[in-house]
Amino acid sequence: MLPSLAVKTLVLSSKVPQRLFDAACSVPGLEALHVKWSAIESLEAVRKLRSLRALFLGSSPGIACLAPISSLCGLEHLFIENVQDPVDLSFLEELRELREFGLAAPRGRQLRVRTLEPLGSLPHVQLLWLVGLQVQEGGLAPLHSLRQLASLRTTMKASSTELRALRAAVPTLRHFQPVG
Repeated sequence: MLPSLAVKTLVLSSKVPQRLFDAACSVPGLEALHVKWSAIESLEAVRKLRSLRALFLGSSPGIACLAPISSLCGLEHLFIENVQDPVDLSFLEELRELREFGLAAPRGRQLRVRTLEPLGSLPHVQLLWLVGLQVQEGGLAPLHSLRQLASLRTTMKASSTELRALRAAVPTLRHFQPVG
């Protein structure tokens, strides 16, 4: 039934099994998909979502590979929560239209990220959510090239040396919101 729906936005607010997620990814013309939480293990089906502009993947601890998201070249808003770590963000390098990106660990825990380097190559990013992350290489330095970054929501302390350096390097960064 899902693939025959003529909708632009789909919100799934119960625990989403793989089969339902795959069916949702077959909805033609879908522009926004919100998954509150899931038992998803594979994102391969997102490759079918050529019109997708916004993707919210709530708590999805079964997801280990985010690479299929790289096929969503028109994506502007992406939020990912509670996936398997360490997280490899190299898939972001193909998402040149991204304006908002969020990655969050589950409350009270940390999510290891190899590096934020792929974020530094995204010319249109204006808002970042980096919540509960433990960056293994390079810290926030790769974000210094984000010339349109206006808002950062993070669990980092405002007084941290890395955050002060980021604020100095990116004059457009006007809004900082501590989270957690």
